[in-house]
Amino acid sequence: MSASRVDRAIALLQAGDTAGGLRILKRHLARNPGDLRARLVQAMALDTADPPRAARAWATLTRRAPGLKEGWLMRGNHLDRHGDHAEAERCWRRAVAVAPGWYPPAHNLGELLIRQRRYTEARPIWRAALSAQPGDWAATRGLALSLMYENATDEAIALVTAWRRSRPGSVEAAWLDARLLPVVHRSAETARAAAERYISRLAPLRPLIAQNPTAAATAAWDAFHLHYIDADHRAAQALLGEHLVACARALPPPTPHAGDRLRVGFASSLLTGHTVSALFGGWIAGLDRSRFDVFVYQLFSPADDNTRVLGARATLRTLTGDPADVATAIHADGLHALIFPELGMDRRLLRVAAHRLAPLQCVSWGHPITTGLSTIDVFLSSAAMEPDGGDAHYTEALARLPGVGICTWPPKVAPSGKTRGDFGLPAEDVVLLVPQSLYKLLPEYDNLYARIAARLPSARIVFLASEKANASDGVRRTFTDRLAAAFAAEGLDWTRHVTLVPHQSPGDFLALNRCADLFLDAPGWSGGRTTLEAIHVGLLPVTRAGRFMRQRHTAGILWELELDELVTGNVDALVDLAVSLGADPTRRSDLRAQLVERRDRLFADTRSVRALESLITRGGPLPPPPQTPRSAPPERT
Repeated sequence: MSASRVDRAIALLQAGDTAGGLRILKRHLARNPGDLRARLVQAMALDTADPPRAARAWATLTRRAPGLKEGWLMRGNHLDRHGDHAEAERCWRRAVAVAPGWYPPAHNLGELLIRQRRYTEARPIWRAALSAQPGDWAATRGLALSLMYENATDEAIALVTAWRRSRPGSVEAAWLDARLLPVVHRSAETARAAAERYISRLAPLRPLIAQNPTAAATAAWDAFHLHYIDADHRAAQALLGEHLVACARALPPPTPHAGDRLRVGFASSLLTGHTVSALFGGWIAGLDRSRFDVFVYQLFSPADDNTRVLGARATLRTLTGDPADVATAIHADGLHALIFPELGMDRRLLRVAAHRLAPLQCVSWGHPITTGLSTIDVFLSSAAMEPDGGDAHYTEALARLPGVGICTWPPKVAPSGKTRGDFGLPAEDVVLLVPQSLYKLLPEYDNLYARIAARLPSARIVFLASEKANASDGVRRTFTDRLAAAFAAEGLDWTRHVTLVPHQSPGDFLALNRCADLFLDAPGWSGGRTTLEAIHVGLLPVTRAGRFMRQRHTAGILWELELDELVTGNVDALVDLAVSLGADPTRRSDLRAQLVERRDRLFADTRSVRALESLITRGGPLPPPPQTPRSAPPERT
């Protein structure tokens, strides 16, 4: 009889009568509290109908039946969907413990660890999942990604290559195969080989995309780690852009809203407490509301207090789900212009941008690489940072906004009270801070640090190496092996001159800047927000102006401050400058005084906002400003 009541409840639930099914289950469980099947059905029914009650139902089920693997699995699924990832992890680990070798919780746990960048922990989980379900693509993919982020790229490639042999028509596997790039490279030669391999694997994807564009869209990858190789990536990005547009859902031509004001949207997955919103939030806040209706789209992750501040005088939409559905929702708003502060750090956002959602679509330098997308019309860059001839590096039309091209503010947090001793830095050393993620530090420039130390024996060079900086155990090992070799070539022990610090809170990071004597810019990928923060606390940057805009952020900032002597044209000159300043505290103090006196020029600069308004109104780029010699700072108006 009990079974028949539960079956009747299931029939009602399957027919769409959720309320009726839940009433029967409630009455049944009042008489039969130990019926685990009924509790499982009830919790599943509540999962979408009443999430708070579902959470209590799952907790009750796992308490009454700690050996029921399905209870732990589904409770974990519920918690993960509702943002309690730590508790979801605990539940999935219990499911794995209850049923070793069971695939579903291992899969879910592996996906969670990948999302949280816990690659070292993810690897054995994926190996177990693949052992439980040999040949499974999700497990193969998960293991390959965990290997790649551990910098075991060769093993990841071999794994996917073996899987593809029996399934050559899989666009998912083919696209991942192309995307398997080292996080950090062992040498400049291996970096070039990785870039060549990427192109060779990406080019043949078009027939597979044509056969199944829906699957291809789901499989689409960015080329994030390719971009940190010191080369012109325009051709590779154009090829990637063609593939992404070929995957995009067909939408009708956008029809801008007919009204007195132009509708302008800003879309990103990072309009939160992130560098992207710190650099470009001034555009959102500063657009003239008498002329523009502003839409703020926070995509794929929850809004935070920072997002809500940006959306206070705008229409704020938080959109999640399939990127094609997100694109359709944005398309419906009738925008005149859509601006992506960055494209390249989130493959879901690239899939959105591959659609034509507004007559004018722009991207800026939150990720300073051309997108290659035919749907992006303008790259919003910086007049101070772009090299002469920089237009050739972009598939988009290049717009050089005045100065550093952004309207930003000083950090909201204050430096903590930490001192050198708290960071393990000797008081007598000359501290040179390199505050970039390890994947931005290219092997061809390793000898920069060793050469400085060889000529400045008191040099202490500080790098960031943490999970937050995408530095897994394998990444750190590769990087420190490179440093050991570079320092050994100069007859030095790298451990005497190098300190790797873990992730810091914002206040502690600013304190670390205050503890340093020089900010040593990375030649391969210049500091942007990090440079602005260093200058805000009075730390003196030194840099080399490279051939790409991404290698000239700090140079442009220093040119704006009329501190040209801190900008060099090559690495040899950068070594000379760092050594001479490191050995001359009086000169450092004089230059720091100039920097502190002028630093306010960099903040609340609305010139770029006014230029952006003109660009939007015109429907395209402004005429380029007159080129000024890069040995002198651009003029300010």
